[in-house]
Amino acid sequence: MVQAGYFNDEFIHHFVSKCSRRSPLINIGYYVRATIIDFTLHTFLTDVSTQPAQIVSCGAGFDTNYFRLKSGTKLHPTVVYYEVDFPEVVERKSRIIGDTAVLSQAVGVPDDEPRDIELKARQYRLLACDLRQLDNLESVLRLAGVDFSLPTLFLSECAVTYMDEPSFQSWPADVKSLVPLLSLVIDIIMLCRSSSALIRWVSAKFDRAVFAMYEQVYPEDGFGIVMAKHFESINTPLFSLATFPDFDSQEERYKTRGWSSCVSRSAWDVFINITDSAERHRAYNLEPFDEMEELHLKCCHYALTIASKGFITSLLNIPSTSPPRISAEESEHIRWLLRKTDANIDINRFAHTTTRLSETDGYLVVGGFGHFSGKKHGRRKEVLLSDNGGVRVLDVSFTCEEHRPEVSLDAMHHTCTDLSGTDSAVLYGGRTWPGRPVNVWPVVLTLETIGSDPPPESSDNVAVRALAEVKAPASGGETPRSRYRHSAVCLVSAVDRTPKNYVVVFGGRTETFQVLGQLSFLLAI
Repeated sequence: MVQAGYFNDEFIHHFVSKCSRRSPLINIGYYVRATIIDFTLHTFLTDVSTQPAQIVSCGAGFDTNYFRLKSGTKLHPTVVYYEVDFPEVVERKSRIIGDTAVLSQAVGVPDDEPRDIELKARQYRLLACDLRQLDNLESVLRLAGVDFSLPTLFLSECAVTYMDEPSFQSWPADVKSLVPLLSLVIDIIMLCRSSSALIRWVSAKFDRAVFAMYEQVYPEDGFGIVMAKHFESINTPLFSLATFPDFDSQEERYKTRGWSSCVSRSAWDVFINITDSAERHRAYNLEPFDEMEELHLKCCHYALTIASKGFITSLLNIPSTSPPRISAEESEHIRWLLRKTDANIDINRFAHTTTRLSETDGYLVVGGFGHFSGKKHGRRKEVLLSDNGGVRVLDVSFTCEEHRPEVSLDAMHHTCTDLSGTDSAVLYGGRTWPGRPVNVWPVVLTLETIGSDPPPESSDNVAVRALAEVKAPASGGETPRSRYRHSAVCLVSAVDRTPKNYVVVFGGRTETFQVLGQLSFLLAI
């Protein structure tokens, strides 16, 4: 992410010896996270201005936040930065700092360290402590010089969510209603080892405090289920996620544990509010990137939660721009008709097209990205037909085999437009990856029944195939500009009393990421 130019961090290479090559989507996801954390720190420092203050980073790991703030002169001399993590982590980090001149210079001359304080300098303290052991945490913080009366920011960047947390999800409804009252009892029963116990402890011990937490939300939808299973598979389950699954429960979590104000916002809301269009355009164009839907989905499953007590922070002013989520219970007026599919046909996908064929009363599904057998995901090349006979895979034959290489059925962000009064649809455009548009020439897909002429009245259990005809331009004719993410519609004209279908195309993106503004007639049939 840093190496690709998304975020400026001149210190990270001292702590990370190997840079992994990641996809643009992953890089931008980390860029969003780093931007939000950077904004949180800078806003708090602006709020406290020149008055003495403290920042306590929980589970800091090998974060470089202190060094970036110090080098950028954003850290006023009256602010002390504390990092807390497991002994083995802080020991290694202290060793790296001691062996690296530029890091040692940023820290300054360390004092003699008491036990559990790995490194203590004027503005930087590196503390070895398990955050679940609150009595020990308080002792270590006092030894390190923490003043419990000063404005203090507690920062957790995907850290305390890994701490133990009791779950109320399986409790009876009448017991759930008592959760605000029971939270204190549960924190005590958990022997102060949970993340919620830590949140309560901070509010009780510090007179003027802000708690900023960046962590996951919404574990019960499709993306959330996969996200939660991923962290479980790498032995880092998200213990807080089931108990506090959304923004409302996050806010209630703090308000029932001693915090006077709290707001919880999606990472997308925060990112859109703290960056301008020019900065986002810069980031989106550093690498070939076209996965805006996936980025939005990911950012909506992370939350920045800000709680405060005894201290007014402008971090509480982040507006929410996302519409409210509608639960299934609130959408009972929607009635779904589910069609059974063959066990061997997996129709889960996105960036595909689903086209209703007016004459067949069926739906043609082309391309997209989705799930294969096992755990594999990739572009889907089969053409599916959903009709009264169920969902089936169609054989695709070509009127001219020499045009077969020109057709990519595994496209994404293409269009497939029904031709009125026919059993045909026009496939056009799309891409495999953002720099490679495909299907430059329109392809007419026509349904044909096999072994029956004329077609039977019912399509149940009738063998059907798709006949693909590539509409290449005539010799000397103009080739349309390659594009994807465009729109297309069929217009019917009856000039000279002869109905004719015109496929009209608008917009799209090119292989150079140019946004097209042209309206053109693609073909007439």
